[in-house]
Amino acid sequence: VIAPMLTWIPGVVGEGASYIINDSNMTFVVGYSGLMILGNYLKSTELNKKTRVIIYATSILSVAVSIFANRWVAGTHIDLYGNFAPASVLISVAIFVFVKQFAAEHTFGPKTEKVITTFGAMGFGIYLSHDLFITLYMDVLGINTLTMPIIVIPLLCVLVLGSSFVLTLLIRKLPFGKWIA
Repeated sequence: VIAPMLTWIPGVVGEGASYIINDSNMTFVVGYSGLMILGNYLKSTELNKKTRVIIYATSILSVAVSIFANRWVAGTHIDLYGNFAPASVLISVAIFVFVKQFAAEHTFGPKTEKVITTFGAMGFGIYLSHDLFITLYMDVLGINTLTMPIIVIPLLCVLVLGSSFVLTLLIRKLPFGKWIA
């Protein structure tokens, strides 16, 4: 996770290292593996309240910086909302930590438990199909996340999650579908 993020800071990673990380698809290996390791670490580590507050504040600050910086990077090669953009990683960490803490502090009724269990069972299928819907909505339908990102990105998230959920549900109804999705 750290290696792809270092390419964002001018002068920290040299041009050669930046090429290796970005252009040779090392980001795919190092980045996604790093996210998996980070997720496992966050899952198995109990964070104190001070650390959680720092994570939440940092993610909120990163959202604000991304929203305002979006105006300056428009038309450049910089993607403030990519998978390994600092704001994306920080927001993901904050959401994960918040949901983990919320679930630890609350008990849920049977209906809520069923919804959580259903989404949990569909999680891998949603993960596998979400990029299909991102591509469909952004490339085919022309949804642009740089136009009013504060509205478009949450809307796109809901559309992608809902579409991926429905597709996964349909695939799971097929024979052997539960092993595919």
